[in-house]
Amino acid sequence: MSRYIAETNFDFHSKPFIAIFKKKLEDDDYEGDYKHNFGLDKNAIELLYHQVETDLMPVIRVGENFDLKKVFARFNKILKGIK
Repeated sequence: MSRYIAETNFDFHSKPFIAIFKKKLEDDDYEGDYKHNFGLDKNAIELLYHQVETDLMPVIRVGENFDLKKVFARFNKILKGIK
């Protein structure tokens, strides 16, 4: 999904998107630092890495890769720019 979004040049800094994004965080009573690794702690990140191997890799297309580290890096950069 993140690759698709990146390839379509989705504007994460558009005012409408930011408004919706922040409203969703508010509705969920989110208080973490979403700008770094989506605000996930070390245990949650370790669980995600495990789930990539056990749950995601078996169902993605043959020959495709999924690199969670790259996803975190991409979104850390994107989310850092949200004011």
